[in-house]
Amino acid sequence: MDIMREMFNVPAQNEIKKGLTTDIYFLRTEEVLRTKNVNPKVVAEVTCTSHAVFAGLDEVLKLLEGLPIDVYAVPEGTIIHPREPVICIEGHYLDFARYENPLLGFICHASGIATNATKIR
Repeated sequence: MDIMREMFNVPAQNEIKKGLTTDIYFLRTEEVLRTKNVNPKVVAEVTCTSHAVFAGLDEVLKLLEGLPIDVYAVPEGTIIHPREPVICIEGHYLDFARYENPLLGFICHASGIATNATKIR
């Protein structure tokens, strides 16, 4: 099976991988940083606002594959608590900024399904 089909079960799979499905403010932020010739090294943490089952890591890793960044995450299936970091990304901001929207979408969607399934079970 095609890995892109496994990762992105949506028609816009190529646009997602190219970073074209982001909010405009990320593109404007990139423009401002490039104009000012600034690309800070940052640490970004992804947290959850409620108790949940963490899922979607495989899609996130496939999305960020090949980028010059470091990604740390809790294992898939971990029960997470509010405000606990589940993913930490270290690198230059311009290398991953435009992927925040799809990254959060993958995690929210998969974690929502896993959490609801756990509640039903």
